[in-house]
Amino acid sequence: MDSFSKNQLILKQGDYSDNFYFICKGLVRIYYIKDEKEITNWFIKENMAFVPAFSLFTSRENIMNFIALEKTYVLKIKYSVMEKYLNTNLSLAILGRKQVELYFGIFMTRIFNVLYTNVDEKYLYFIKEHGDLLKRVPLRYIAAYLGFTQETLSRLRAKYRS
Repeated sequence: MDSFSKNQLILKQGDYSDNFYFICKGLVRIYYIKDEKEITNWFIKENMAFVPAFSLFTSRENIMNFIALEKTYVLKIKYSVMEKYLNTNLSLAILGRKQVELYFGIFMTRIFNVLYTNVDEKYLYFIKEHGDLLKRVPLRYIAAYLGFTQETLSRLRAKYRS
């Protein structure tokens, strides 16, 4: 098991990685830098997995940064090794397919929310699905993830505080 301290960079934009990570405990923020600004793309927490997909599937440099937001423990395996297990064990292959389906659903929901919902709907969806992150993630990262300014996020938090 590998561990990463709070604010430790796990993978850096521009590097190449062919590892699959499963988070046993902790929290990872995935972000990229555009015009010297950090754009948060995703949060991965306990019992979730991540791979530097762009790097892995295109054999090109990684386009995202992966950073631990708190002390994080991960299981790490080379993707090629995992593929061998998936190719020889039907139960694992089904589990792998289910994970891909789950992440595809999450990805499609994220795209829909970014493109077709207003600020209130984005915030309420985030609270419903990821409300636990409000206590674990600095608000500036949540605002960036939602595509808001911190001021807009503060107004929404005040508006929906009950």
